[in-house]
Amino acid sequence: MKRRERERSAFSPELCRSAKPRAEPPPEQNAPVLDDVIPSEKEQPAVDCRLRYDVVLNTFIDESGLEGGDWIAPSLLEAIERSMITNVVLLSMRAGSAYAGKPPPEQSAPVLDDNVSSEEEQPAAESTSRRGAFDRIPFPRCMRHPKPPPEQRREREELAYLMSLALMKDGMSMSKMRAEPPPEQSAPVLDDDVAPSEKEQPAAAFDHIASETPPPTRTDRRFDVFLSFRGEDTRSSFTNHLNDALHRAGVRNTFIDESGLEGGDEIAPSLLEAIERSMITIVVLSPNYASSSWCLDELIKILECRESLGQTVLPVFYKVDPSDVRRQSGKYGEALAVHEHKSGREKVKRWTEALTKVASLSGYHLLANQRETDFIQTIVKRVMRELNRKPLHVPDNLIGMEHHNRVLYSLLDIESDDVRMLGICGMGGIGKTTITKAICNAISDRFEQNIFLAKVRECDLLQLQEKLLSQMMADVDLKLGNVDRGINLIKNSLCNRKTLIMIDDVNRLDQLETLAGGRDWFGHGSRVIITTRDEHLLVAHGVDEIYRVQPLVDHDARQLFSLTAFGTITPEAKYEQLSYKVVDYTKGLPLAIKVLGSFLRGRSLSEWRCALEKLKRVPNGEIFSVLKISFDSLDDYERAIFLDIACFFEGEHVDHVKEILQCCKLYPEIGLQVLAEKSLVTFEDNKVKMHGMIEDMGKEIVRQEAPQEPGERSRLWFHEDVLHVLTEDTGTNKIEGIKLDLVAPEEVNFSSGVFTNMKRLRLFIAHNAYHSGDSICFPRGLRWLEWPEYSSSSLPLNSGWKELVALYMPKSGINILGEEFRLFRNLRFINFNGCKLLTSIPDLSSMHSLEHLDLGECKSLQEVHQSLGHLPKVSHLNFLNCCSLREFPSSLKSKFLQSLILKGCSKLSKFPDILEEVGGVKELSLDETAIDELPPSLGNLIGLQELYLRNCKRLKNIPSSIYKLKQLERVVFCGCSELEKFPGYQEEGIDSSVISRVSAFPNLIFLDFQSCSLSEVNFLEDLHCQSTLIYLNLSGNKFTSLPAGMSKFTKLQQLSLTSCKDLQEIIELPKNITHLFAEGCESLCIFPSLSSILEFHPDVSP
Repeated sequence: MKRRERERSAFSPELCRSAKPRAEPPPEQNAPVLDDVIPSEKEQPAVDCRLRYDVVLNTFIDESGLEGGDWIAPSLLEAIERSMITNVVLLSMRAGSAYAGKPPPEQSAPVLDDNVSSEEEQPAAESTSRRGAFDRIPFPRCMRHPKPPPEQRREREELAYLMSLALMKDGMSMSKMRAEPPPEQSAPVLDDDVAPSEKEQPAAAFDHIASETPPPTRTDRRFDVFLSFRGEDTRSSFTNHLNDALHRAGVRNTFIDESGLEGGDEIAPSLLEAIERSMITIVVLSPNYASSSWCLDELIKILECRESLGQTVLPVFYKVDPSDVRRQSGKYGEALAVHEHKSGREKVKRWTEALTKVASLSGYHLLANQRETDFIQTIVKRVMRELNRKPLHVPDNLIGMEHHNRVLYSLLDIESDDVRMLGICGMGGIGKTTITKAICNAISDRFEQNIFLAKVRECDLLQLQEKLLSQMMADVDLKLGNVDRGINLIKNSLCNRKTLIMIDDVNRLDQLETLAGGRDWFGHGSRVIITTRDEHLLVAHGVDEIYRVQPLVDHDARQLFSLTAFGTITPEAKYEQLSYKVVDYTKGLPLAIKVLGSFLRGRSLSEWRCALEKLKRVPNGEIFSVLKISFDSLDDYERAIFLDIACFFEGEHVDHVKEILQCCKLYPEIGLQVLAEKSLVTFEDNKVKMHGMIEDMGKEIVRQEAPQEPGERSRLWFHEDVLHVLTEDTGTNKIEGIKLDLVAPEEVNFSSGVFTNMKRLRLFIAHNAYHSGDSICFPRGLRWLEWPEYSSSSLPLNSGWKELVALYMPKSGINILGEEFRLFRNLRFINFNGCKLLTSIPDLSSMHSLEHLDLGECKSLQEVHQSLGHLPKVSHLNFLNCCSLREFPSSLKSKFLQSLILKGCSKLSKFPDILEEVGGVKELSLDETAIDELPPSLGNLIGLQELYLRNCKRLKNIPSSIYKLKQLERVVFCGCSELEKFPGYQEEGIDSSVISRVSAFPNLIFLDFQSCSLSEVNFLEDLHCQSTLIYLNLSGNKFTSLPAGMSKFTKLQQLSLTSCKDLQEIIELPKNITHLFAEGCESLCIFPSLSSILEFHPDVSP
């Protein structure tokens, strides 16, 4: 039965407590370390603590406590075989255990060459020679079935071989080590330099020393934890293991007296100082604690510091009952009775009161059936909470933190037990790290472990993992070797702990994948806070929430600046206006506010003014270097987009910027999104916005390309620099873009060959610049030319200009486009809006890429070449108010058409055939044209929602195909005085295929026939918009009656019948109508009762 029980439990999770969950070990090597311990002595903490909470986490230890006969269970043999290292702990009773002997021959386990032995309280020499305990216990006597002499001899030989490993290789003796902490983790010993004689001062010195030592402030604390204990009881066991556990948890500054000497009844001054300068004292009350007068004196001092300095005291009842300590019974009573004879009743009274007080405090009691490691971890958790970890440094008097704390606390949802990841993103210098530190300081006491990884972008992955693990393990100088090992150690180390981990300034996804790869890496209730400039990293990693840090509002920004520049929250009166200008310049960026505030502090008014003037051209270097980090992370295309926006396009409409950047082959769709994710641009009201400090940073990057010579820079935007380069002809092939934006119209004179050397020039933009000299010749590589109000009558082009994509020259003096115009095959955008002298558009047949053609307000335009109708990619055509236009393409074949504006073309008589079904045109305006009929192909505008033909005086016929326009919502034929009939849905002659496929205007909301000549309106009966039509205007028409069924228009609210002089009867009206206009209906004689309508809608006027 016992054997079966052992086999059943050999690999149970209960026995493998080093990680949670303790899954079955991987094949071939389940447990890296196997602890071979006598079951009856497994409660010895030397085995239980060390390997469990260090970097070796996958250990196997048999905890069943049963021997189960002479043989070892197969599962235990398997654990031996599948372990990399075996740690054999030789205890005083080991030779008395047959179970610790060799397995039966048929189940013999292989012997590993690299096994490590360790001896606890058993000198190595005694083991090798079988002296001491190993000699006193004969092998046969401890077995139920004595083994034959050969077996006994073999076991003795194996024991001798094992001890030779201990002496020759890596064996360790606890009697020699005495559980001393490793050098890098050793607790500071305050009294190392105190002579022994000083430790034997008279007892009266106790009070004198206490009174002479000044009470420390919180900032004077030297130690996190002071350990008070009885050396002979717990020094090498419980107290040592507790100290190690505190170190591994990150409590690095503990005081533990290693001297082991009592030196009489008094305490050395250095020890008293250590007590006073500790934040927490742990008093380990063991069975013999009260027998030491030194311990009792320590206890009095500890309780005095609790009262006077507010220190935390945690009593630990180790193998004693708290009631024995509180009542001084049992061993405590016996010890005090002995002390009374030596030290006197008054002294013992003070000790008795101290014991009573400490036993009344909230503490920890080790129960008989409780694992000591679990007990230690409970104490460690309490210590961590009390210490609140070492607070991360944040500046005093933080401005605007209330809002951040409130939002972040909600997003973190501290009360929930799940693992949550929170991302904090924003531009450089916005305060992400400061905000994170502040919120972590506020909540750190809710977690067992706090880890802060700063400046992640500056370290490689292995360094980051080693930093994280070293914080967990009290600055252990850990060398991982490879990232995969680091991942496993992090997962195994943190999966059992409620951890707060802060990962600051992340700039690559693999950093997150190797530091916080998944929520299953962390214990219940853990929180991971990540700061980054790149929002997409957070999205890609799948964080639960993202908090975008915004610049400070004006009020907070002014307060922060005043604190930095003047030391008060309000500026000095004479500096007030200048202060506001500085704050306005910073646009609420905390970094800029603090840097400039510090720089200007103590300076004169004239120095302030000079500094502000300089900032207009040259940004502060410290601010620039911080912000430039984000720029450095971009690829070449993204950098080009960023610099173009900073120098030319900040505040421009998004679509317009995309058009320009696309013309320059910079892939703006993805590039702009990357810039937004990295907090370099934002999109507000469909405009590309850039923080002022970011914009200045971009311009400074370009300025630094050639600080003294603008002609050597890649971009020119400052009007003085542009004019200098153009008038002095100093441009070079490094120039890629020029924007000359003058405040007021100004004549600019430069030579026709000024652009000859600018062979890389790809865009030229000029506003308010008039050039009256010779015709200009731009370089062939130019892709975007934008020059409104260009004064010359001819284009500044030549026949080799083949790279041009966009030509924006509205309101220019151009009057004719020569035949060479058709050679510009890559043109996609042409804008001659408002060119009042332009008369015709030539052959465009070679421009297969043309998408936008804007000729609105070209009052002299008479003719557009037929080739326009055959261009396959045309999407936008604007001929608004081209009042001289007569000749227009007879057909349009582009299926990409989205906008067609012919409104105001008063001489245009024919509407072009639409040869392909087009879903993109949503609005068609033909107001005030001379069109007399619409072609049947009108039905191909299947996406049309709004159709306007106001004041088309010659319009007579509407094709039945209009019923194919199922998306129509607004139809206006107002003022079409020749229109006598609107086609019925089912009348004779209507295409039956139309009727079978479509409903009649199922989405129509607004229908206007005002001032037409309709003789009947029976078509209303056929419409399928009874549940959608809200507005119907039939005023000024010639029909005599409204058709039956008008009550079916249940949504109709307004019906206008004004001046329908031939209208004789209205049979019925919808019940929900609210406005009825029927003035001037001279022939009206039959009218339904309006009593119900008037009752509920008093505004109705018959």
